[in-house]
Amino acid sequence: MSEDPSRITAMEVDTAFIKSKRGIVKVAEMVTLFVAFVCFAVASRPKYIAATVLEFIITSLLLLLYLFKLNKRLTFFFWPLVDAFNSVFAAVYFIVLSLLAATTYTVTGTLVGGIFGLVFAGLMCVDSFVLFKNITFNQPRSEMNTLGGITFHIWRKQMLRLLGTRAAFPRCHCFRFHLREASRLHIYFL
Repeated sequence: MSEDPSRITAMEVDTAFIKSKRGIVKVAEMVTLFVAFVCFAVASRPKYIAATVLEFIITSLLLLLYLFKLNKRLTFFFWPLVDAFNSVFAAVYFIVLSLLAATTYTVTGTLVGGIFGLVFAGLMCVDSFVLFKNITFNQPRSEMNTLGGITFHIWRKQMLRLLGTRAAFPRCHCFRFHLREASRLHIYFL
């Protein structure tokens, strides 16, 4: 059976992301994680190996998400915020893990893996700083429009499907809803 060529969709590759600051930081994170994994594997430390492999998988999935522009297709999460939370939690976790590995080493591979884990934690701090700088939470609406720092875009249809009707949008003091002519719902945090 042959597939209809008109139904096949091509994946776009965002080569500009790899050349951007965030792309370079993501690739550097993956390289340092791989080096730390190799060091921990040589030293036979299963706890450290599991942590580095798990974070390597998460970081590579986020890199692929941005590289293939899947963050624009999968809109049920606000991906930069997910990436920022991952960066913060991974930085804290790897600081503790790397300090523990560096202070209790018996094999040189554990020490070197701990050092590369600290380098990775530093890269995650840089990544989270850049992400939180780009996600503008507390700017007034006028600055949001002039600077182009739009916090959250949620398609109006999705919100209407989730909440029912326009009247179902909650009114509270923590955030404000604003419908635009582009039929997107912008959430501005006060």
